[in-house]
Amino acid sequence: MGKLFKLKEWLTVPEAASHLSTMLSEGVSEADVLRLALDGHITLSANFINHAVACIGKIVPESDAPKIEGPFGTEMARGVALTTGERIVLDSGVVTIRGDFDLPMIGNERLDVEHLYQKLTDGPDITLTGLDGAFVTQEGGRIFQLQEFFEQQPSLQTERKNYPAGSLPVDCVLVVRAGELRRFECYLNDELAPQSSKSAETKKLDSILCVIAALADQAGINPNER
Repeated sequence: MGKLFKLKEWLTVPEAASHLSTMLSEGVSEADVLRLALDGHITLSANFINHAVACIGKIVPESDAPKIEGPFGTEMARGVALTTGERIVLDSGVVTIRGDFDLPMIGNERLDVEHLYQKLTDGPDITLTGLDGAFVTQEGGRIFQLQEFFEQQPSLQTERKNYPAGSLPVDCVLVVRAGELRRFECYLNDELAPQSSKSAETKKLDSILCVIAALADQAGINPNER
């Protein structure tokens, strides 16, 4: 992609696959890019072409989550439980979001990517469903739970009710940020570099030690003697 790549903020999944193919000098498919995202090697993002509706939330430790009354008068933590021992505590109101947001792969957004991956690889249908909805994140640590609205009859003048979205909006586009691709390239270069190769500083130190040893030899000094 060359010079044009430097001007782009993000690439679509097919464009990212093409870029990685050129960079690695081997074939990288769209399915490969999705698999890398599912396995946590790269961060996939969603570009909301029109807009999406969401509740703003924040991730807090389980102990800091607000408490609500549970069954039989018990007390329980409010929010969406995570496998990390934390919870997503959501605001009650909804906001409209546009632009690019990252996929944390903790809710139905992961099922959407897995479904697309299985479709591209002729795998089985994804029949799993999630009750917690789909999530996206933004720089600064903010997290959003996407929302949908109950369909109501036009004659009913009642307030619209929202609930967690079952999936990402159909009009959003999966993308990879250019900066994320650069980070992944650096990661691969470090991983592929020979582990036995010495850094420039190490080679410089070795050269200095060789010079000192040679000077000591000329002066008749045994460096092992104390």
